[in-house]
Amino acid sequence: LRELIKLELGAIVARQMALRGWSNDFKPDDYERVRLTQTPGDMWNDFLKLNQSAKIEAFPVLVSDFVKTVTGSPSEAEILAIYEKGKNRIASPVFPEPGFMRDYKANFEYVEGNFSEWIDREKAKVTEEQLKAEYEKLIGLGQLKYDPLLDKARKPSESGTAENPATSPEAAPSQQAPATTETPAPETPAPATTDPAAATVPQSAAPDGTAPQTPAASATEAPAVPPPKLQSSKRSSSQIRLVSAQDEPKAIEPQPAVEPVVVPPQTPPAPATEQKNAPDAGLPPVVVQPVAPGAEAATLPAAPQAAETKPIQRNKTFEESKEELLDSLARTAVIDALQKELTSANEQMLKYASAHRQQALLLKEGQQPDVKVTRPDLRKVAEGGLKYGESGMVDRPKLFATALGKSTMSSTEQGMGQVPMPNYALNPNYPLFTPAQSLFFDQMAMLEQRTPDFRQYIFWKIDEQQAYVPALAEVREEVIAAWKTQKARQLAADEAAKVAKKVSGHEEPWKDALNVAPQSLIVTTDPFTWLSGFGETPRISNVPTLDTVGQEFMQKVFSSQTGTAGVAPNQGQNIYYVYRVVEMTPPISELESRFAADPNKMAARRVGLMTGQQIYTGLYETIEDRLNVKWQISPSELDEQ
Repeated sequence: LRELIKLELGAIVARQMALRGWSNDFKPDDYERVRLTQTPGDMWNDFLKLNQSAKIEAFPVLVSDFVKTVTGSPSEAEILAIYEKGKNRIASPVFPEPGFMRDYKANFEYVEGNFSEWIDREKAKVTEEQLKAEYEKLIGLGQLKYDPLLDKARKPSESGTAENPATSPEAAPSQQAPATTETPAPETPAPATTDPAAATVPQSAAPDGTAPQTPAASATEAPAVPPPKLQSSKRSSSQIRLVSAQDEPKAIEPQPAVEPVVVPPQTPPAPATEQKNAPDAGLPPVVVQPVAPGAEAATLPAAPQAAETKPIQRNKTFEESKEELLDSLARTAVIDALQKELTSANEQMLKYASAHRQQALLLKEGQQPDVKVTRPDLRKVAEGGLKYGESGMVDRPKLFATALGKSTMSSTEQGMGQVPMPNYALNPNYPLFTPAQSLFFDQMAMLEQRTPDFRQYIFWKIDEQQAYVPALAEVREEVIAAWKTQKARQLAADEAAKVAKKVSGHEEPWKDALNVAPQSLIVTTDPFTWLSGFGETPRISNVPTLDTVGQEFMQKVFSSQTGTAGVAPNQGQNIYYVYRVVEMTPPISELESRFAADPNKMAARRVGLMTGQQIYTGLYETIEDRLNVKWQISPSELDEQ
């Protein structure tokens, strides 16, 4: 009964998927399609794929090293089977299955404007007189200012700086005052007074943060008071004034009944033997004047505010400005000149493209054109400072390996964003002799803080070769090589398993498993997740130190325990990695908390959507195979149209 229920539920899911269809669009409130294929356990596993990280050590075992050890030859039946399986597939280095179909190829002719090269050539033309004239012009406009303070890196100083105010000579008095131990009061009481002002002093905080003392206390009880700082930017908030710090006696007069309290400077009283050599010996005492009750608090005279340090600017000298001026003059001249050359080349190519289309239409209708239009010679067109190039007959991988293939195209009129040039131009629907423009900007150089390379291209397709399925005789050697590669993979996997067995359970695993020379091939990865891409469709994470790892690699690594070793191939199965898991982060308890705290689990649902797409595609592929469906136009071509 259980098996019957399971079969029935599977049939219901398949039926609902077939009726609803499946698309790449994902709306936050549309979970129905994901619900069909993602169980709660699947959702947790998909959450881990995006949030759990692994750090591993890996040693590569290359399949190519074992191809030469393969003995024997394939039978004719084996050759035919491999050929039939791969004749309609284009070979790819990231897929293990062999492919023998010949991909579409094209030959591109182009002119290139390399901005850096133009700048260098233009700099050589600029004279000293031009530089001096530009210098005088910019100085007159108030430009080319130099601020030496901005060029100095501020470094902490052991003797005290603005970054270290605790030891700076300009620090506030409260920061400079040394810590003192309060002197215990003598047993004899302080003299009595009938004036309430002598017994009551406002309890404002002292500059060093200690509790204030009353003036009625004995002189031996007074805390240390630092000397006044005339340059201090802080004003005293205390109602006790330092008479010796005033410029003129304009404060409130003391009450006759109150005797001033004399406070020794800087330090508490010390034994006579110590005062002889005291640094403050001989300094006049500081007089603290109490304030009468009801009188307005007297404060220190306003200390002059420290003037803000303004950047010291001056005009740059001619020598200091020379490189800047040279680059500016060269760029200004290059922008106009380069654009002029590219525009001229584009106009000539467009003129021929229009005439070529008209001739093609006439020939298609059986008419002969009156005048034969000559194709412009781009070699001569490029003589104005551009660079001429021709790609030769290239397929997609070869074109992507060139600077032209790394350029991108954009067109708001055609609704194109930043599209790689091969995706647009290496297409049978892109007509011959139709000029197009593309740009190459080296973003990696920007990240590495190098001068980026910037190039502009105007190109067109001058020849093409359609994709076709070759005969067995044409690709026989490739089929035999594919058979040997399949055998070599098993040998490489067996060798990797032997190494992994030696690595497991040892304190110094790699020393016990490998000789000294192979140990140099071991790499330690940074932490990586199974999948990446929270704001878009998740994809297998890229691990820079490894060669294009795929689903099988990630499944094996993330199912291993910390400290254990295993074997996993890369996506193309041309390398078998012996890996050892160094650590898995974060702890499962933290992952469980984050999983429970996420109410929507949108990222995990996106992974479920991706899995559902694979199931949906597999469903229709199974139906096609069972019914032996033959497409006159392939579904991929229909999607492109």
